[in-house]
Amino acid sequence: MLRLTGNEGPEVLVKIFLAEHAGFCFGVERAVSLVEETSGIKSNVCTLGPIIHNPQVVRRFSEKGVSVCKSPDDINRESTVIIRSHGVTRETYRNLDEKGIDTVDATCPFVKKAQKSAGEFSRDGFSVVVFGEREHPEVEGIVSFIEGDFYIISSETEAETLPDFEKCALVAQTTQNKDTFSKITEVLKAKCRVLETAHTICSATEKRQSAAIELARRVDAMIVIGGKNSANTTRLFTICGEICPRTYHIETAEELEGVKFMPEDTIGITAGASTPGDLIKEVIEYFGRGQEMNVNNSNSNDEMRMEDFETLLEESFQLPEKGSIVKGVVAQINESEILVNIGYKTEGIISKTEFGGKGDVDVKVGDEIEVMYQGMTGGGGYIKLSRKAIEKETDWLAVESALETGEPVKVKVTGNVDKGFLGKFNDIDCFIPENHIDFKNRMQDPKSYIGKEIECKVLKTNKKQRSFLASRRINMSESMDKNKKEFFDGIKEGAVLKGTVKTVKNYGAFMNFGAVDGFLHKNNIGWGVVKHPSQYLKEGEELDVLVLTIDRENEKLEVGLKQMHNDPWSAVDEKYPDNQIVKGTVITRKSKGFVLELEPGVDGFVPQEELSWLKNAKVKLEPKDNVEGVVVGVDNANRKVIVSLRLLNENPWDTLKDKHPEGATVKGIIKSVTEFGLFVDFGEFLDGLIRKKDISWTDEPEDLSNFKEGDAIDAKVLKIDPERERISLGLKQLEPNPWREIGKLLPLGKMTEVEITAVTKDGVTVALPRDLSGFIPVSELDVDKIEPESKFKVGQTIKAVVIKNDQRERSVILSVRRHQQDSERKEVKEFLKKMDDGSSSFSLGSMLKDKLDALENNEE
Repeated sequence: MLRLTGNEGPEVLVKIFLAEHAGFCFGVERAVSLVEETSGIKSNVCTLGPIIHNPQVVRRFSEKGVSVCKSPDDINRESTVIIRSHGVTRETYRNLDEKGIDTVDATCPFVKKAQKSAGEFSRDGFSVVVFGEREHPEVEGIVSFIEGDFYIISSETEAETLPDFEKCALVAQTTQNKDTFSKITEVLKAKCRVLETAHTICSATEKRQSAAIELARRVDAMIVIGGKNSANTTRLFTICGEICPRTYHIETAEELEGVKFMPEDTIGITAGASTPGDLIKEVIEYFGRGQEMNVNNSNSNDEMRMEDFETLLEESFQLPEKGSIVKGVVAQINESEILVNIGYKTEGIISKTEFGGKGDVDVKVGDEIEVMYQGMTGGGGYIKLSRKAIEKETDWLAVESALETGEPVKVKVTGNVDKGFLGKFNDIDCFIPENHIDFKNRMQDPKSYIGKEIECKVLKTNKKQRSFLASRRINMSESMDKNKKEFFDGIKEGAVLKGTVKTVKNYGAFMNFGAVDGFLHKNNIGWGVVKHPSQYLKEGEELDVLVLTIDRENEKLEVGLKQMHNDPWSAVDEKYPDNQIVKGTVITRKSKGFVLELEPGVDGFVPQEELSWLKNAKVKLEPKDNVEGVVVGVDNANRKVIVSLRLLNENPWDTLKDKHPEGATVKGIIKSVTEFGLFVDFGEFLDGLIRKKDISWTDEPEDLSNFKEGDAIDAKVLKIDPERERISLGLKQLEPNPWREIGKLLPLGKMTEVEITAVTKDGVTVALPRDLSGFIPVSELDVDKIEPESKFKVGQTIKAVVIKNDQRERSVILSVRRHQQDSERKEVKEFLKKMDDGSSSFSLGSMLKDKLDALENNEE
C-alpha cells in the first residue's frame, strides 16, 4: 500500500499492480537497439518514419542527432536510413535500393512474416483478407506485397460484408486481437471453399493483452502507458476500458495530474509494446511522490519495495548483455532444439547438437544449466543461447591482441544477415557490416562471400559477448590506397585496359582493373541492341576495353567495349544501297512495323505496309525469325535501314486478272462453309468467295449443309477487286439463267408432268426443269373446291398446265383444273365427232360443238 498525497484534501491510500508483459516487445526492443547501435558507429542517421509509435523515444533519439524522414526523397545519399519497426512498402524498399542508400532494416520479424505470408498467398492465387487498421503503416506495408486482389477489414462485422471467394487467405496486423481473429476466421470459412490463415499476431501482443485483461478485472482503475499514435497501446486502452470503466491512456506521468483516485483504490498499470521501461518507472514514482512505496506484481500476492520494483522492471525489459553467462532451467526438449527459461518473456533456444546430437542428450526438463546469451533470433522472438560458447576463452586473447596491434585476423564468413555478414575467427564470432565486406562498387552476390576465408581488421570487441566487429574493407583499403593513386596518376582517357568482369547487372557491368573498379554501361558493350549484358559478358571474363571518362576526385572510371571497334553505321550508305537484298533477324515488333538486326550495330525496319502486297495479310513474325528483304531507303536520323519484304515478290494483283479473267471457270476446293457463303481455294494467294445469292438461280439457299469442306467445286470468276482485296466467284453462273428462257422452257398452255415438293392449305409447290419451282394455287387444283392436304402429298406426280410464267417476278403458276377441263373438252369433241355423220346441216352434235367453241373462246 502507498499513501498518495495530492495538492489538496486528505491522503489517499492506493495499491498498485503491474501487468505482466507490459512495455517493450521483442520487435520494438530490436528496433530501438538498432538505432542506438547504428547511431553509435555512423553519422547522418535517420529513420524512415518514427522508429516506434512513442513520442518520447523519438524525441530522445532526435536529441542524439537521429532525424525522422517522411519518404526516401527526403534522404541524403550520404545518410544511413533505418526502417521503422512497423515496416515499409515494397515500393519504398525498391526506391531505397535504386537510390543506393545505406539501409538498416529494423522491421519487426512478426511484421516481416505478415508481409511474406500475404505475398506468398497472393502468388498462389488466393484473395487476401488483411485484419487491421487501413491507414496504419504496418497494414500499408503488408498490402504492398500482395500481387492480386485484397480486402482490409477491422472487425467481424466488416468480414460479414465480404463477397464469397473460391480461395481466401487471412493475415493480421501483428497487434490485433487474437479472439477477433478467430471470429473472423469462422466468418470466412462460410464464404470460401479453401481458407488459409497465417498466424501473424505477435505472441508478445497476445500475452500483453491477456495479462491486461486479467488485471483489469481485478482493479478499480487501469492506467495504460504509451503513445497516442500507437495502435497496440490504443487497443490495450480499448480492451481495458471495456472491462474497467476507469481506464486512462497516458503518454507521461504528468498527464495524471488532476486525476482523482478513491481511498483504498487498487490501480493496475500496463504499457504498450513501444513504451520504454523508464516511462513506466516514472508513472510508478509519480504515485510514490518520493515516499517509500510497495508495488504488487499482478500474478503474485507478495508485496515488494520500490527499489525491488525498479530491479524487477529493469529485469523485465532488459535482456542480458550478449556474451554474458546466465543460469536457466530446461523447459522443453524437442527434435532439434532445447528451450531454456532464463527469466525473460520468452524462452531461449540452444541447438540440440550442443548436448550430444539429435538422439539422447545429457540434460532433462527441470535441470538448471549455465548458458551464454547470444541475442535474439530473427523469426519468432526467441532468445539464442549457447552452452558451448562458455568454452571459447582460448581464442579471445588473440582477438584482443589484434585490436591492440592493428594486425589483421583471418575470418571465415559463415552467413549473411540483414545488415551484414557473420564470421568466425576459430570459435569466436564476429560481425562484418555489409559495407565492410568489400568496396561498395565491387559488391558481389552476398552468397558468394559465404565460406571464404578473408583477412579483416578488428574494429571493436565486446568482451562480455565474446564477439568482435570486423572490417575487410578497411584492411583492403589500406593496401589499395597506394595502388589507386599510382593507377590514376598514370591513366589517360583513350587508353586501353585489360580488366575482369566482376558483376553483371541489367544496366551494365562492373569490371576490376586491379586497384580500381570501372563501369561498363550497357550502351557501351556493343554497337548492336544489347537487351541484357549477360548475353555478351560473363563474370570472370577478361576483356580489353577503352577508357572513356575518368573521375579522379571520386575515383571512378567508365570504360567502353564497343569503342574498340569501328561504328558499323558509318558504312551503311555504301553497304546498303537501294534495291539491295538483305538478310536480318527480327528483334522486336513496333506499332508500325518490325525492327531487324542486319548486323551488330545496324538495324533495319520493315514498315507494316511493306510486309505483304495484301493489306490485311496476317504476317507472322516473331523475335529471332530470320527474314529476307529489299532495301528501300536509309533513315540516318533514327539509324534504321528501311526494308521491304513484299518487293521480293511480284504484285499478285498485276497477274491475277490475266490468269483468271472475269467469266473464266476455275476449279477449286471448298476451304470453309460460312453463314454467308463458301470460301474456295483455287490455287491463288487469296481465297475466292461464292456468296449465297450466287449459288442457285432459284431462291437463296438457307442451308449449305450439302457443301462440305474439302469438296472439289467448279466456279465462275465474277469480279476481281484489288482495291478491296476481294475475289468474287459464282456457282449458278456456270449455267444460263433459266428465267431468261422461261418463255421457251415453259410456254403458256404447255401441259407438263411435275412432282409435288410441298403441300399447304394455299396450294402445292412442284419441281420444274432446271431446278426451278412452280406453284399451283388451291383454286387451280380441281374443278371442285377441295382441301389440298386431303388429296395431294409430297412426292406425288401430277399433270398440270402452265398458266403464268413471269421472268421478272421469277414465278411459274400451273393449273390442274385447266388440265382437267382440257381433257374433258377433248373427250367431248371426240364423242361429238363420232355422233356427227356430216349428212345434215343441222344436228345436236353441231349445236354442242358450237357451244363448246364459244366456251373456249370466252376462257381464252
